Amino acid sequence: MNNPIRSEFTETKIHIPWEEAVHLSEATETHHFLNDAGGIESHKTLHLKPMHCGHLVPTAGGACSKCSALICPSCLVMCPLCLGPIGPCCSRALLDVRGQEIRYCKSCYGKINRQRVLRKIISGFIRFD
Repeated sequence: MNNPIRSEFTETKIHIPWEEAVHLSEATETHHFLNDAGGIESHKTLHLKPMHCGHLVPTAGGACSKCSALICPSCLVMCPLCLGPIGPCCSRALLDVRGQEIRYCKSCYGKINRQRVLRKIISGFIRFD
């Protein structure tokens, strides 16, 4: 193969505003060559980065608001109380009345859990409708 006649490099960065940090989440290289028949061949390389959640994806879904780890789009969820993006490493799950799992960040989980325990303790004295 000959020397490339043209090269391109594209990268995707995630800016984390609460930490003033920038993480590289995706990189793509493309090299164009002249082949023996006089045509142009293109070779594209996509660099996958392992995310903190353990998945290998081309693009990160975002960064966890608690630990700033890069999380893939399928694992990144929003805390329903503080609306911060959280990954599986910083989330805790509670079941709602329908049996569905709701993921909260650690601080909001603590608030909800304290409310549930207090409600359970005083439910013997006060009736909740």
